[in-house]
Amino acid sequence: MNARPKGRKAKLFALLKTMAPVLVAIPAVLVLFWTFRFAGEQLETWAENGLEELGQKILTKTERLLNTAHFSVDLNASWIESNLGQEKFGPGFYQLGRKEMGHFSHFGLIYYGDQGGHHWLTRRDPDQSIRQRIIERLDDSLVARKIFKRVAALPRKSPTDREVVQSLIAPILKTSWYAADAAGTLQFQNIDPLKVYDPRLRPWYKQAQHSPHGYTWTDVYTWEQKFKGKVETQTGITISMPVIKQGRLMGVTAIDLVLSSISDFLAKLEIGAHGQAVIFDSKGRLVGHPHYQALSRAAKVNHAKNDRIDIRQTGDEALTGAYAALRRQLHLNEGQAPLGRFEKTIVRFNANDNPYLSYFKPLDSAFMLDWYVGVLMPESDVTGELEDQFTLILTAVVVIFLLLFSVTPFYLKSQHEQAWIRDAFSKYVSPNRVEYLLEHPDHLTLGGEYRTCSFVMTDLVGFTSLMEQCDENQDPQEVVNMLNEYLEGMVEIAFRHEGTLDRIVGDAVAVLFSAPVVQENHAEQAMSCAMEMDRFATAYSQSLKEKGIDFGLTRIGVNTGKVLLGNFGGKHVFDYRALGDAINSAARLESVNTQLGTRLCVSSETINQLKNFRGRKIGDLVFKGKSKSIATYEPLTETEMNSERIRAYQEAYALMAKGDPNAEKRFVQALKKWPYDPLLQFHHVRLSQGEHGERVVFKNK
Repeated sequence: MNARPKGRKAKLFALLKTMAPVLVAIPAVLVLFWTFRFAGEQLETWAENGLEELGQKILTKTERLLNTAHFSVDLNASWIESNLGQEKFGPGFYQLGRKEMGHFSHFGLIYYGDQGGHHWLTRRDPDQSIRQRIIERLDDSLVARKIFKRVAALPRKSPTDREVVQSLIAPILKTSWYAADAAGTLQFQNIDPLKVYDPRLRPWYKQAQHSPHGYTWTDVYTWEQKFKGKVETQTGITISMPVIKQGRLMGVTAIDLVLSSISDFLAKLEIGAHGQAVIFDSKGRLVGHPHYQALSRAAKVNHAKNDRIDIRQTGDEALTGAYAALRRQLHLNEGQAPLGRFEKTIVRFNANDNPYLSYFKPLDSAFMLDWYVGVLMPESDVTGELEDQFTLILTAVVVIFLLLFSVTPFYLKSQHEQAWIRDAFSKYVSPNRVEYLLEHPDHLTLGGEYRTCSFVMTDLVGFTSLMEQCDENQDPQEVVNMLNEYLEGMVEIAFRHEGTLDRIVGDAVAVLFSAPVVQENHAEQAMSCAMEMDRFATAYSQSLKEKGIDFGLTRIGVNTGKVLLGNFGGKHVFDYRALGDAINSAARLESVNTQLGTRLCVSSETINQLKNFRGRKIGDLVFKGKSKSIATYEPLTETEMNSERIRAYQEAYALMAKGDPNAEKRFVQALKKWPYDPLLQFHHVRLSQGEHGERVVFKNK
């Protein structure tokens, strides 16, 4: 009797099941269509917000570029104050400037002039070599100053002119050039008999003496640079700072930033398909432009001044249009009145028959520079891409909805399996490995197995001290944010090298490779991960140090060996871990860096599986509670491996490994040249205490 009602229900259910995709797709398409229309109305707002965000990033990067010079000139002033009068002041100042130029490619000249008219200059030549010039003031009497002033105005075109200048200036100034040899030691190069220069008369020197801020920036100016007989004109700015010792002005130190390097910095920025970023002053003269050299050549053809290029003379319709729109918005339509201070400004204008957007904002007033950052791009660079993407998304979603219910049964079946894998591993394994497990769940073993894996263990030394030094007035969120940013960077590196996050304990990170998915090249992945972590951690700590924050040093240990893998938490608590001596040894290798003075310590078990490894042997280490030694190495760059310092270390180490009594003498000789090399110090102390050979036994953990 109930057969007919059941039949009707079955038919109704089948009809609903058939119509379900249509019933869902129709309202979904209507909603998406309405959303598309609404998004079209919001495109302008999105474009402005995106441009403002981009402009702020470029402004921040520009200010960081200038801050490197501010930090360095402050550091140089402190160094000069501490080393004035030292016998090796000149070479020391050269090495200081050479390091800074190695870090900051936009530094052109680094120099110091004293109250006696002496001058020390470190210069980057066009071929990227770095030389030093020293000007000695031999006579600073009133008579000599009058002769100096007269000589400065004399011509130098003919041989006779040059002979006159040379004869007059010789008793007053001696200008010597020095260049570094292959070992980095300064060697005399030549005398410049025609140089007439007094640092005390230069604007950077005069301004710094009376600056209320302790430092000063000059306006943009030009200077001549002679190299291999060719004279070139450089354009740039100078930051200078007085050197004060016991309340007395000793001199002024300064750094030159060439405008071409600022333009190179702008050229490397990615600003849409047709956008550009510029830096200019309050009078509309360019300071930086992605194509500055081309504009400079065009300006010379148009008989413009050599040192500055007016935006209105560039011939760039988009740039001149953006600048004109800015002046109109600031009600500066008439005359040549300079721009004043204003908040960030977004203006719209037309150029090349296309609508444009531009963002402008002045540099922070703390820099004492009347500079402005501008970013301009066609609206189509932003809105066009959004429109295309949204149209594609709309089409794709419609198709997906039509296909959705045809695959629903298969989807529901696999969803249960994939959810377990995703929840279990998403916080521990790199995203690409999670997706691999979802596609190949048969490759995942949870019952426990022995497998050879590689491990990277890190620890942050000094962060605990930083926490202890924080007083109650400091925002704890700032400290937490610093640590979180550091840990986020370290974990991203681990995932990028397809590692699995074993655990994070405080500021320590443990990463394993070849689990849960087997990796044939796990040692290579672990090694490249450790090297990138070291570079990131060092750079991050240095960036905070420049802000006055001693964040700490990261130690890293790398090892390879067989461990037990599995789920050790049972049914209710999932804890996929590796257990065994190999992972414990990786932790010991990390901690032993403290006693060795190194940052990276890698076992031979890992080294033996690498195709190409550069590094020096540390020793055969025996940890407390162990009888078997572990051969360990410190990874090095190719430049370090080819250096005289490493060759000297390896020669001394070879003697020590053979038990040669001359080993200690070799270490002492090397330490005289490189007193801060940690492994030279470590083995010298061992040998001086009566130890011998390369086997090192640690009595403490």
